[in-house]
Amino acid sequence: IFGNESFSFQNICYLFLLLALRESMFWKEDIFSVEECQNDKENNDSNNNGEIQKEQQQQSVVNCDGDDSKQIRGHASTAAFYLALASYMEIFPCVYIIPIALLLRSGVKNEQGKKQAMIACIAFFILWSICLQFLSASLVGSKNWPVVMMKTYGYSHGFVDSSPNLGLLWYFFIQTFGRFRLYYIIVFAGLPYIFISPICARLHRYPFEMSTAFAFLWVLHKPVPTIYDVFITFTLVLLSPRSVIRMGNACLVAVVSLIVPIVLFIMDYWMWLETGVGNANYMFFQCLAFNAFYATILLEFVVASLQRDKTLRLTEKETK
Repeated sequence: IFGNESFSFQNICYLFLLLALRESMFWKEDIFSVEECQNDKENNDSNNNGEIQKEQQQQSVVNCDGDDSKQIRGHASTAAFYLALASYMEIFPCVYIIPIALLLRSGVKNEQGKKQAMIACIAFFILWSICLQFLSASLVGSKNWPVVMMKTYGYSHGFVDSSPNLGLLWYFFIQTFGRFRLYYIIVFAGLPYIFISPICARLHRYPFEMSTAFAFLWVLHKPVPTIYDVFITFTLVLLSPRSVIRMGNACLVAVVSLIVPIVLFIMDYWMWLETGVGNANYMFFQCLAFNAFYATILLEFVVASLQRDKTLRLTEKETK
């Protein structure tokens, strides 16, 4: 429930992912500097009594505007580097290139800058990913590199670990016949990526909410989810207060009820694997209840974000 030997590995992956999201939101940190620039412009307008004041006004405008393209490329390169590190450890974080590129785009006002931000983010991500793979191949050798990649990505998509955890797939693969295993591995490995396009289509105006939905989606479909994954997703949810206030009572019930299957899972784990008096079906029922509550929270969050988008669209129509 709290992870195995890959716990520190997953924590590092989440750390790089959160750093990439933070770097892509650079424009929120620049709000105060923009306000200071606007205040400087207003002061210069009010004190425009000579050539000296005009020169100071022009100088302040230049300092406030600066070279936006260089700033965008710098933040895009750093965010793409962190995301490439996270994607090097697990392949699913690659989908976060969409919300990160949209977040970088949100920090630019002109249309040309928006396109440059998205193109720079994607280009830097591909460049850093190639560099990391080339570095890995040079360290382990070209012959051993495919084996290392299969071990790295096969752990998260090959379902090689069938030990009991909070997910549902461990029980399924225990009951599956060996000749059908490859078929179901392909099906369940590709299942979380099916939901990427619908989420992007509906939440493209809210990239941070999109990244939160991706985090929920990965926890529901990953082979070995842990309680730390749940904490990470709940933390991301709290960073979207406008969606949280629109979530219904079902979400509150699900959050409060999550502790029940977690505690019973720990007890059944001990009864089955330690004392031998339990049954795997007891654990699977707690996993089923946990995932049902967790999926309810995801559904409520997505619905609340869509209601927020609908309200904003109606407000924009009324103002026009």
